[in-house]
Amino acid sequence: AVVSTQSRSRYSLPAKLGGLAIINPVEIADNEYKNSLMANQQLTDHILKQHTTLNTNREAGKAVKSAISLSNAKRYESLKNQLMNDLPPSISEKIPHACEKGASSWLTGLPYEKYGFVLNKRGFKDAIALRYALPIANIAKKCICGKDNTYNHILICKKGGFVNSRHNRLRDTVASILEKICNEVVVEPTLQPCTGESLRPGTILDDGARLDIAARGLWSPMEMAFFDIRVSHPGAKSNANHNTPAKMYSKHERERKEIWRPLCTDRKRNLQWPCILDHRRYGPTGYHVP
Repeated sequence: AVVSTQSRSRYSLPAKLGGLAIINPVEIADNEYKNSLMANQQLTDHILKQHTTLNTNREAGKAVKSAISLSNAKRYESLKNQLMNDLPPSISEKIPHACEKGASSWLTGLPYEKYGFVLNKRGFKDAIALRYALPIANIAKKCICGKDNTYNHILICKKGGFVNSRHNRLRDTVASILEKICNEVVVEPTLQPCTGESLRPGTILDDGARLDIAARGLWSPMEMAFFDIRVSHPGAKSNANHNTPAKMYSKHERERKEIWRPLCTDRKRNLQWPCILDHRRYGPTGYHVP
């Protein structure tokens, strides 16, 4: 397939800036040559002066390496900003999400099979397509619900249980981590029923209300902390007015706080609500309600 110039430039960006770190030698050759001259300046001087011993200034060498790293970082940041201005909004709006902390860990992490970090050929291609909003190959044109099987629809359609399975997998992962540090961890604990308490409108009052995880001893000994996890797709219509990751995190964390905070604080419980955006992006903070 033919790759456009803009796509090639985007793929050349470091993974943390939304790229694939596939460098373009044609574009960086001159810059790398200048960096090589700077890095080897002391060695060059020793050769030209015919010194018999190599005595280099380590501090000067570290300063040169820092200058080279800073120069490269500025160049890549400038290229990213240029791409965001030149690319269509439907594509450029994906770049900030790909730059989120943890969004590219599946590309840069070591492929440990025991941790599930190994992707097969199909899985890797699908992950790249989701990262760059590309058409996904070899799938049905129509979803089982009757709508077009687009990039956005695949991640929000509630037919087939894919949405629930993504949420449950993350819930179970967080629970397994909490089990290493907490005395008691319960998945989907049932909260105590309300018995006539006056709580804020919007609070879930139904019998059998459940949060995702309860962990004892997280913040203080013998105290139970509750977790509610939400997974959201940035391309969903509900996120249309929130064009940055920070705004999306705030929106979802605020909504969960309105639903669960009165119910938990009334029973003097701690509440955390991590918000997780596709793909593998975690909200910067969860709210701790004492």
